[in-house]
Amino acid sequence: MTTPMNPTADTLCWYAMRAYHKEKQAEAFLQTCAEVGHFIAWQEAVRIYHGQKYLKQVPALPSIVFVRGSRLQINLVKRKIPFLQYIRQGDGYLVVPDRQMDNFILAVRRAQGHPAYLTPAQMQMLRLGDRVRIHGGPFDGIEAHFIRQQGTEEPRVIVRLGDMLGLEAEVHADFLEPLTTP
Repeated sequence: MTTPMNPTADTLCWYAMRAYHKEKQAEAFLQTCAEVGHFIAWQEAVRIYHGQKYLKQVPALPSIVFVRGSRLQINLVKRKIPFLQYIRQGDGYLVVPDRQMDNFILAVRRAQGHPAYLTPAQMQMLRLGDRVRIHGGPFDGIEAHFIRQQGTEEPRVIVRLGDMLGLEAEVHADFLEPLTTP
């Protein structure tokens, strides 16, 4: 579960951070930093400029950048890009466990079309089912929550990033293996 945490200053973690609509600048700088890793979920969107439609890469989660490193390493990076800020909740930082982040990155990279990104409120409205592992197809190896939405023929899954957000995708029923343990 994604929870506010206060890891030690030298613990390597995935931190959810805000770039305040400067995701491209943050990504350009973070790509040059060997000390930290990063991930930004990008998607294509149609934008209209001066009456013409263009396909443009936009962040799927506006202003959100995931950065992997220790707090000491990230603080050194933040000195050079001060608009990159930790997301705090209560007394701690919003930290994503490695396994959840790995699943989320795989799901985002393998998703075709326009996957639905769900907020915590949207995830709670859904009837969450059993945890499943997907075998085969573009989401092979990912663990998710099984759901079935009304009006869809194929089952759907949600790859959750703790309580922070989720990615919903359609998966053929033959690819699903129920898991009994979390």
